[in-house]
Amino acid sequence: MLKTYVDEKRQTTVAVAEDVEMDAVMHILKVMPEISYGAEEEVECGIPGVTRINLRAFNLSGDLINGPIKGIVKCHEGDTYDVAVGKNEAVKKAMNNHNKAFKRALKNWQIAILKRIREVSPDTFEEAVHKVVPYKCDNCWDNEDLK
Repeated sequence: MLKTYVDEKRQTTVAVAEDVEMDAVMHILKVMPEISYGAEEEVECGIPGVTRINLRAFNLSGDLINGPIKGIVKCHEGDTYDVAVGKNEAVKKAMNNHNKAFKRALKNWQIAILKRIREVSPDTFEEAVHKVVPYKCDNCWDNEDLK
């Protein structure tokens, strides 16, 4: 839900995107419905036919977006304050901030999953990855993010 707040006295507009914590998790579950819906740390979700999801499954609990997401616009001194322009710009900022948080959550999840998959067989991991993403990279998995 997106709300906007206007303070004409201070010439400031704030847009707040609420209830965004599960956005990345919901995206992952829509794209990968085979992820388990199990016992620990279950929460209500909004997917038709699925009443609860297991946040620990594939490390989803670490990929919640810290919300609410805000976009704040303040009129510069000497400019004329326009409520409509302020709301529009604040919403743009809030959506941009949401997009950054969403991508960060997805990236964190992907890194966590790759770490877990690598643990299955470190010897075959890089070869398997190269079959999916064909490129040659010396010491690709020496990256600090994946350790």
